[in-house]
Amino acid sequence: DNYGPSADFATALYMRHENEAIAREVGTLRNAGNLDLVLDLGCATGRVALMLAPAFNYTIGYDISPHMIAEARKKKTHGFNVKFKEADLETGIPAESDSVSLVVMNLGTASDIHDLRKILAATKRVLKKDGRFVFSFYNSNALLYRWYAPWPASLKAEINLDTHCLNVRLKDKLFTIHARPYSVRDVKKMFAESGLSIGSVKTYPTITPILPSEFFDEQDPKKEEEMVASAEELESKLADLEKGAYILVTGRKP
Repeated sequence: DNYGPSADFATALYMRHENEAIAREVGTLRNAGNLDLVLDLGCATGRVALMLAPAFNYTIGYDISPHMIAEARKKKTHGFNVKFKEADLETGIPAESDSVSLVVMNLGTASDIHDLRKILAATKRVLKKDGRFVFSFYNSNALLYRWYAPWPASLKAEINLDTHCLNVRLKDKLFTIHARPYSVRDVKKMFAESGLSIGSVKTYPTITPILPSEFFDEQDPKKEEEMVASAEELESKLADLEKGAYILVTGRKP
């Protein structure tokens, strides 16, 4: 991850945290000899799918956007069995029952789904017994949305709690898409109703999103590394307070 002087420091920090959580789930599956098929739901340009591909026999990334799928297909797969397919996940997950080792919806993608209960039911259907999942949501109770600051957050994307839309910044452009934020309580309830077993629920990051980007404008690589380490240590201690920008849920199909 490239932190540098960036207005997206908190997003980069979260991606690192999320990647570590995904790696732990892969490690659990490796120990169980269950590395058949991984699904990246809402794969965008395929970053996570390609990250996971070396560990699994088969990797499939699904996205509703033809443009995103086209961009993902341009990337080198280095000989791994990776496919990117256009699919509307609101209609279900196009995979066989009891065939999947890991299902991932990263970087708040689970909040983009209109009917979350339906996607959770589909996840339970396609997962093998003891198959794992990693789901990421936007947190409606994040400190970011309870704290007024006169500067932009150090995140690429922020939820508008009034419109249930996600505002995404790409350079000088702003894009708005549907996204529903959830509370930790909401998420736990829906997973319990789905029959999927939660292993961990953490929110992350809490403090760094509300700090001005100038706080992270560090030119000295050594000091930058120290700053990142300090931020990670602080955010890890706050992950159970339910005030982080994202809710990260991991678990399995019992």
